[in-house]
Amino acid sequence: MTIYRLAIEGVGIKDPQYIHAISIEVVNLGEHKFDVLVQGFQEGTKSAEILNHVPGSSASHTEKLSLPIIPTDGLPFQLQITTNRNTLESAYFFIYALENNQTVGIMTNEHMTIDA
Repeated sequence: MTIYRLAIEGVGIKDPQYIHAISIEVVNLGEHKFDVLVQGFQEGTKSAEILNHVPGSSASHTEKLSLPIIPTDGLPFQLQITTNRNTLESAYFFIYALENNQTVGIMTNEHMTIDA
């Protein structure tokens, strides 16, 4: 199991006042399938929960999964993504920060804290 965490409560790319929603794309670079649980929290309360299955990739095809848009309403929020296997080498996440349905920032694994 691997847990990825992202807190949107600062300034710059992570300034919540400019983020009204997020869109998440999960990329599986490995051949093994895994499940992903996405949980969003605002003010200590769970605001969203999405569970999806991510198929394995092959040498000729990389699997990508786009998850439903999660509204944030310009408020600080925390995002936790949990996978059911060790995905440090195979899972890559793109979190698109949206303002009025326009991308205003892109965050990836490098912006998250990771517990494996």
